Amino acid sequence: MTVMLQSSQMVSIILQDTRDEFSEKLKVLTSGNPQENSHVAQKSGAIFFAMKGASASTLFPQMSSFISKNAAYTLGIINLNSKDQTLLPARDSALNSYISITIEALNPLLSKFLSQFSHRRSIPIMLLGRSFQVIGIPWPDLNDGLFYNDVVKPPDSGKSLIHFYSWKYKSSAPLEGWLQRIKNEQITIDGEVITDPETILRIGSDLVYRRLPWKEPDTPYLLEILYEDNEMIALNKPSGLQVLPGGVFQQRTVLTQLQWWSSKQSFSVSEELHPVPVHRLGRGTSGILLCAKTKLARTQFAAYFAEGTSSVRRNSTMEEGTKRKISKIYRALVTGIIHDDEVSVDQPIGRMQYPGVAQGLYVATPSGKPACSKVNVEIQSGRPHQIRIHLSSIGHPLLGDPLYVAGGQPNCLHSEVVNQSFAEDGGYERPTKPVPGDCGYYLHAHQLILYHPKTNEVVKIIAPLPPILRTRIEAEDVHE
Repeated sequence: MTVMLQSSQMVSIILQDTRDEFSEKLKVLTSGNPQENSHVAQKSGAIFFAMKGASASTLFPQMSSFISKNAAYTLGIINLNSKDQTLLPARDSALNSYISITIEALNPLLSKFLSQFSHRRSIPIMLLGRSFQVIGIPWPDLNDGLFYNDVVKPPDSGKSLIHFYSWKYKSSAPLEGWLQRIKNEQITIDGEVITDPETILRIGSDLVYRRLPWKEPDTPYLLEILYEDNEMIALNKPSGLQVLPGGVFQQRTVLTQLQWWSSKQSFSVSEELHPVPVHRLGRGTSGILLCAKTKLARTQFAAYFAEGTSSVRRNSTMEEGTKRKISKIYRALVTGIIHDDEVSVDQPIGRMQYPGVAQGLYVATPSGKPACSKVNVEIQSGRPHQIRIHLSSIGHPLLGDPLYVAGGQPNCLHSEVVNQSFAEDGGYERPTKPVPGDCGYYLHAHQLILYHPKTNEVVKIIAPLPPILRTRIEAEDVHE
C-alpha cells in the first residue's frame, strides 16, 4: 500500500456564522470541559458544516430552506493546537456525528421529492453545480426474512434437530434461541414443519430454517451513476451502505438496489447478467463501486483485480509500460501528520479471533499536537480492511475509525462484546463493541482507471470528493 500526502494539519470544524446561539456553543467547545464538549458537539449546528455551498434550488422550497439555513457551517479548523487533550473527544464526536444527523434531517425531505419521480428509471438532480443520475428505492420497514438450506450428511445422521442447529450455527443463537425457533415452526424437514427439537435426522433429508423478517439498521439507499455503458456501470456508493448481503444486512445492500433497478430495464439477449459488483468496498467506505453487466465484463474485471489495483507508474493516462489493467486511488483522512511525501506499507495481514482471545485492551499512546492529514492511497492488492489496518499500523488510523487503533489492532478484544439477550427470534443482539462493519471513518474511493473490457480503451472514472476530504484548493474549485 502506498500513501501519498495531499495536505496536512486539517483539524475539525470552524463556524463561519455570527449567530449568537452557536457562538455560545463554540465557547463551550473551547472551554476544556470534556463532558459538556461531547454533548454540545453532537447537538450543535456544527454537524451541518458539510452543507456549505449546497445549491438545492432545483428541489423544492422546504429543502432549499433547510440547506440555506445551515449553509454557513463549513469545514475548517477549531483552534485545538493547545496541549489540552480533553478537547479531542469533542472534535471526534462532532466529526463522527455530522453525517448521520445531516442525513437523518434531510431524508424525509428528499424522500418526498423522490416520490414525485417514482415512475422514472433514474432521477436527474442538480446539486453543487453538477448534474448526475441517481437510482434507488426507499427501503421497506421489514425485509423478507431469510431461508437457510442444509442437507443432512453422514456425520450428522442420527443427531437430534436441536443438536444440529445449536452446534452448526452456534454463533447465530444460543441453545435457548434455537429451541424457540423450533417451537415457532421456523424449521422444516423435507417440507414438513417440525416442532420437536429431539427429532432424529436422516441422511439426505432437506433442512430449511426460516429466519423471520426483521428491521435492518437505517442505511442510505440512493446511488449515483458515475458511468454506464452496455458492459459495465460504476456507482458512487454512500458511506453506510453495504455492498453484498451479510450479517444483519440482508436486504439493505447495493446488490438489492441493483436488482430492483435492473428488473425495470430492458436488457438485450446478448447481455447475460444483470449488474453485479465485482469488488469489495467496506460499508463505511464511500466512492466508486464497479459493476459488470455482462459475462465478458465480469470475467475481464476478475482478471484485472487478480493482478492488482496499483498502477506502477501512477499516471493518469495509463500509457504503454503500465503493468496494471486497473488502478484505484482512495482519499482518506487520518490522524496525525504524515511528514513524508510518500510512504509504502507492507505489513502482513492475518486473521485473528474476535472477540475474546486477548487479555485486556490495546491502547495507542497519544503524542504530538492534535492534527490530521488528507492522503491519497493506492493499494497493490485488496485484502479485507487493508487500508484501515495498514494506516493504523504506521500510527495513523483513519479519523473516526471505531475499530482499528494505532498498531493495526482492534480497539477492544474483551469477550463482553456479545450481548446475551435474545433478538425477537432467539438470536443474539448485535455486538455492543466495535465490529468491522461499523462506520464513522473517512475513506473514499476517488479515482478508477481501467481498460474497457470490450473495446480495450482507457476509461477514467472519478467520484467527487465529500467536502471533508477536499483540500483547500479543491474546495475553492468546487465553489468557483
